[in-house]
Amino acid sequence: MMTPRHQQKSVALLAGILLAGWIVLPLIASGDALVDDDVDGIIESAKAEADRAAAIYFDELTRNGMNWMVLLGVPDPRVREEVAATALSLFEAAQAAERAVQNAILDLEAHPDFAGSRDLRRKRQELAHAERDRRVPFLIGAGAFWHGQLGFESGDDQRKRRMQLAAETLETMLPRMEGNLRDQAALHAGFALHELEYADAADTYFREVRDREGASALHRFVASLGVVRVEAHRRQPGEAVRMLDDLTARAEPLGRFGELLLADQHAQLARRAADRASGRSAERWNERAFSRYLEIIDRASEEDAAAVRQLIFTRIRRLIDPGVDVSAMPALVVIAQADALGREDATLDEAAELFESALARDDLAEAEAVLALRGLARVKQSLDEVLEASRAHFRVARDFPRAREAEDSVQRAATLAAQAYRNRERHAADALRETLALMFERYEHLRAANSWRLFAGRLDRAEGRYAEALEQIEPVMNDDDPSRVIDALSLRLGIKRDALRRAHDSGEARVWRERTAKAEAELRQAFDRLAQSAPTEEEMRSVEQLRVQLEILLAEIALSRGEYQRALDRVDGIDEEDEAMTSDLLAEILQSRINAYQGLGERSRARETLTQFLDAAPERVGDVLVPMVEGAESEVRRLLERGQENEAQRLASRELLPLAEQYEAWLERQAEPAPIASRQRIADAYRFAGEYDQAQSRYAELRQERPNAAPVLIGLAECLYHTADSDDVETLGEAMQLYRRLTASGRTVGEQIYWLAQLRSLQILDRIQRNTQQIGPQIERLRMEDEDLGGPRFRPHFDELERKHN
Repeated sequence: MMTPRHQQKSVALLAGILLAGWIVLPLIASGDALVDDDVDGIIESAKAEADRAAAIYFDELTRNGMNWMVLLGVPDPRVREEVAATALSLFEAAQAAERAVQNAILDLEAHPDFAGSRDLRRKRQELAHAERDRRVPFLIGAGAFWHGQLGFESGDDQRKRRMQLAAETLETMLPRMEGNLRDQAALHAGFALHELEYADAADTYFREVRDREGASALHRFVASLGVVRVEAHRRQPGEAVRMLDDLTARAEPLGRFGELLLADQHAQLARRAADRASGRSAERWNERAFSRYLEIIDRASEEDAAAVRQLIFTRIRRLIDPGVDVSAMPALVVIAQADALGREDATLDEAAELFESALARDDLAEAEAVLALRGLARVKQSLDEVLEASRAHFRVARDFPRAREAEDSVQRAATLAAQAYRNRERHAADALRETLALMFERYEHLRAANSWRLFAGRLDRAEGRYAEALEQIEPVMNDDDPSRVIDALSLRLGIKRDALRRAHDSGEARVWRERTAKAEAELRQAFDRLAQSAPTEEEMRSVEQLRVQLEILLAEIALSRGEYQRALDRVDGIDEEDEAMTSDLLAEILQSRINAYQGLGERSRARETLTQFLDAAPERVGDVLVPMVEGAESEVRRLLERGQENEAQRLASRELLPLAEQYEAWLERQAEPAPIASRQRIADAYRFAGEYDQAQSRYAELRQERPNAAPVLIGLAECLYHTADSDDVETLGEAMQLYRRLTASGRTVGEQIYWLAQLRSLQILDRIQRNTQQIGPQIERLRMEDEDLGGPRFRPHFDELERKHN
């Protein structure tokens, strides 16, 4: 008795016989005969059709095993469409090859000499054996299977007919095949039979290929998955999942392809098991479904990590129905969904919420936590929440130091925290310091660690933490890279210079001077070691520049001690023509020289050097002019306080005002508005030099910004007083209002301003000859405040007024 499957097989064979008769009869009836020259051409043409179909199968359909990935894995829909189109091309090409081979055989048989020609009969036999009975049926069967599998919806009658054709064709030819081609035919027959629900027959073919030692690793692995598929059909999917656990060794020779295919099968079968289970059992199957994906991500090399992660996340999303709420699903699913949302600007906030919900889970695996934190960091950075992005990376480095991504995360955390610090974000400085401390404690072996130590040193230097800055860069002094050592030495010199310049008291300054003096020999030894380490020409030039920086620093130490001649000797000993000299270094030398001349009282030589400075570093002239203006102004004010007003005005005209004019011109060239304090100093310089009109216009501008500032009011009042004629009551009255406003504020406005305002108020009464009877009594009242009447600058003028009006 025939089984249903063999009944179908007989029907198919009968149909084939009838089809052959339908083709042959017209040919016999035609009476056409081949000539000898056409024989080889007909054979080659038939073989060419078979070659074309074979090329589609071997070079396109099965390239890189992608056909098996489409059948058994979770492929990209675009790849599935490409394979489906290739399958249709294969099926059509195989049919064309079948017709071409059959027609060629019939043409050979119709040749007039066929019966008597051994050569023609041999050619016919070879064509039939190689093409009609082996290659073409295989291609027909494979093409029918793949076209049926991918070209129609499940349940379509056409799909079933293709599977039947594949199974019958391949089973019929299998006894005549061997080796690799037989394995492929058996696999296709097995999967076609499985689709037709002939599980036992399918299982037989799968096990045959799986157990054949000569079969390729790919075919044995695919056959093993076929056995699992049959078992999943026969029994519960959960049993099949457990069978997959035994296939890891078979997948290993196939590399990433094998582990992905195994993980895809694992996920699909575990999801089916979850669908059939309920409650906690369903949850466990869902969690297990994605476990192999997490292992693949965790094993990926550093170079492939990002690509593998995206590959896995994409597969996970394909397994989940669109629109499903993933919040209750396994953490890896939540992370994969968040990753996708995080790549669209419109859904960044939603992505951040999903990442944070995953991180809030108690049962989160380490690899999942790392994925979620790094994903959250990327989303926060896209949202311009730079500090939050830094903190997410920091958590990876702090909490998971053994993770492959830890070293990358600690550096990203530092980079982002530094960016937040530059953006002046709140708490950024604390985050940056915490990150750098973690890096230097746990990740000191990083190649970039010393670069970050230099950064930390610069950060401490900028915040005035000089001792901490020196401690940060100390390990860099032993770096193998000469350029980094040079950077460390340069920073070290800069830190010491800043510390000396900004010392708050003489005791602190003395400590830094002593530290630097002690370090002089050590620094010179470091320079010598660098010079002997065969540095490049550029590095050697940097070493020489460091030597110059050290001499400048030692000169500044001498200046801070008041040893002006020693400071001058230091900078004069530097070769300013050396090829290592830069404009910045030359400017530093000239600045130290100017300060030394100023200290020695050689102002003319200081001004000469200033001219050189203007040529060498015009953009830095403010650095030199400010202390020079301050020094000249202080001397003018000292003369005024002593009552030497004429000498003060001459000094202001000769030295202070030219410096102030240069300073004002430099300020006007700057992009930023000039500071109010600088503009006040310039206005004062014009006033002290007797240039009252120039001074008045500048005070008027300052008053718009500082209407109640005593230095501005006294300056403006003085200009009005000195430019008004004796009969210009209006101008003098305006000046009087300003003076009285200042005197009403009391001595809190400053001793010099207060007593000058008191004096000018009485002098105006004297000039306009009004209420002069008040002058004497007012002076008596002022004497009760201060017997000296404000000191030598003001007392002679009060005495003169008192004598005149008593």
